[in-house]
Amino acid sequence: MKRSHKAEWIFSILAVVSTGLGETPRKPASVPEPKTKSELLSLPLSFEANQGQTDPAVKFFSRGDGYALFLTPDSAVFKLRSVPGTSSPAVVRMKLAGANSRPKISGAQTLPGIVNYFMGNDPSQWTKGVSTFGRVNYQQTYQGIDLVYYGTQRQLEYDFIVTPGADPEQIALEFSGATPMLGPDGDLVLTLDGAPLTFRKPVVYQTIAGKKEMIAGNYKLSGDRVQFALGKYDHNRALVIDPVLSYLTYLGGSNTDVVGNTTYSASGNPTQGVAVDQAGMCM
Repeated sequence: MKRSHKAEWIFSILAVVSTGLGETPRKPASVPEPKTKSELLSLPLSFEANQGQTDPAVKFFSRGDGYALFLTPDSAVFKLRSVPGTSSPAVVRMKLAGANSRPKISGAQTLPGIVNYFMGNDPSQWTKGVSTFGRVNYQQTYQGIDLVYYGTQRQLEYDFIVTPGADPEQIALEFSGATPMLGPDGDLVLTLDGAPLTFRKPVVYQTIAGKKEMIAGNYKLSGDRVQFALGKYDHNRALVIDPVLSYLTYLGGSNTDVVGNTTYSASGNPTQGVAVDQAGMCM
């Protein structure tokens, strides 16, 4: 690992990288670590452009402590580490039902880190200079509706941006790998291997005169299909629907979190752990 005069972190992966959908590439070398539990939880997701590192259907992917996220034109595929008592990782697919199969997908908020993959001894097979981003934008996921993925190391946010006059009823999420259920607080809960994966009650708002005006919003569920039930809003203004997927309870973050070389319990007491680099990738 080297740091250039432009202060870019160069992540070199000196191993053969798996290329199957849902298979996580090896982690890069460590960089300066977060010092506190709150710093770890607030680290942004880093989305990597797919330039041959994984299945061609994947356009961007992200990975962290215990999970990997793969973004295709119409789906987000989550691979989560197995919980105690199970032998294989959990895989959940969230499909955008009826969505545009060819949206314009691009990275945004370019991060300083780039990734190099040196696969085998043939330089022609190496992938170098892969860009990383803080956000991934989907234009025209549905007619008049864009989508943005971003988040932190313990949660994924995905904003549906509904342009004036567009119909949010187009948005429909279909899940495979787990059955969604509505929780008492309006959350959407998927249970995998006995552990919950929680989609928080959506935050819905419009920006008027520079201020966020909150709109009533809930999930509505029909079998494995999920849509959004919205209160009254101004159809002549853009509308943002912002659900949040929390990995925290599934990955055990409510009890312990790994920070640097230390694992913190819920009480804040440190115990020995493993290293996590500044990009949120564990060693």
